[in-house]
Amino acid sequence: MLTKTERSNRMSLSIAAVLVLGLGLAACNGGGLDRAEADALRDRVTMLEQRLDNVDAMVEDARQDSEGEAQALLEEVRAELVETRALLDDMRAQLEPPPAATEPVDPAAPAAPAAPGGF
Repeated sequence: MLTKTERSNRMSLSIAAVLVLGLGLAACNGGGLDRAEADALRDRVTMLEQRLDNVDAMVEDARQDSEGEAQALLEEVRAELVETRALLDDMRAQLEPPPAATEPVDPAAPAAPAAPGGF
């Protein structure tokens, strides 16, 4: 059976893998994301943030019950959580639609090329 620390480590690694996969897929999609895809990814980011909160709570519980080397390992896990949250914040920012245009759009004007991200 896995200890709390081992479960936390595995959870952190799996979350990081999902983030890397999501960012890689988004970067490789040459046509960008449409609004529905961006909304779905934002929902996944929210879900991952909730899971990170759960992992963080488990790490804190384990840290309080541990000493010495185990505590140092848990601090490393906590640092990984902070970095993963920063990646999620970056991902969320990239998924945000651009601000609404403030100038009226001329219907006769040619369409502008799609912005990165498909918005």
